[in-house]
Amino acid sequence: MRLRDKVAIVTGGASGIGRAIAVGFAREGAAVVVADINMMGAAETVSQLEAFGGRGFAVETDVSSKEQTDNMVKVAMDHFGHVDILVTSAAVLEEVPVQDITVEQWDNIIDVTLNGVLYSAQSAIKVMKEQGCGKVVIISSIAAFRGRAGQQAYCAAEGSLTGLAANLAVQMGEYGICVNSIAPGIIDTDFAESLKDNPEYREFRRAHTPLRRIGKPEDIVGPAIFLASSDSDFITGETIVVDGGISIYTNGYGL
Repeated sequence: MRLRDKVAIVTGGASGIGRAIAVGFAREGAAVVVADINMMGAAETVSQLEAFGGRGFAVETDVSSKEQTDNMVKVAMDHFGHVDILVTSAAVLEEVPVQDITVEQWDNIIDVTLNGVLYSAQSAIKVMKEQGCGKVVIISSIAAFRGRAGQQAYCAAEGSLTGLAANLAVQMGEYGICVNSIAPGIIDTDFAESLKDNPEYREFRRAHTPLRRIGKPEDIVGPAIFLASSDSDFITGETIVVDGGISIYTNGYGL
């Protein structure tokens, strides 16, 4: 077990990629704090990992609030005494034409998807610095490198996360903290609602992926375990693209 005796916090752990990572970490021996604004979903994630003997608990957290991310880490420390891994998976996606997006919509996406990562990292890094070690894994998106119609706020946030990961890596290296990111491609979750609502779009995405399938949340688990484990102790500031090859196969608008 590569994460035995480690304590991990996973934001956005109530569903999708976050849930898959939380369960995957538990299978590798980590105790997992599932942080999400959706407590019903977070509790279900905890039930899934407890079903095979995993350890964890849910904590209600709105990552757009620094006060709540501080509490998230405090609760983890109160339960386990240390925090070794932070995975930031919480995000908001809303497709609105650029001429129609409101200030409130823009702010909400940026607050959760970008600011929420900063706040979560600030809260966890304070503890990790005192410990002299830690792993931060930021879940971003290939939207960081692609322009997608109607997703300007999301693309802006994800693009910023690439720079943030590199910046944190530079600042935290002397404390033994590694900071890396994973940029998934098209993953079959409720987050990507258009995949479920539009069969033609789903087939278009599948056909333009070299591996000829839509990604699954579980496809992100292996890379996340690698970056959270001692296997990656000399890797920091990097972004691993996990997209079935779609980034190298397509470069058209909206892909």
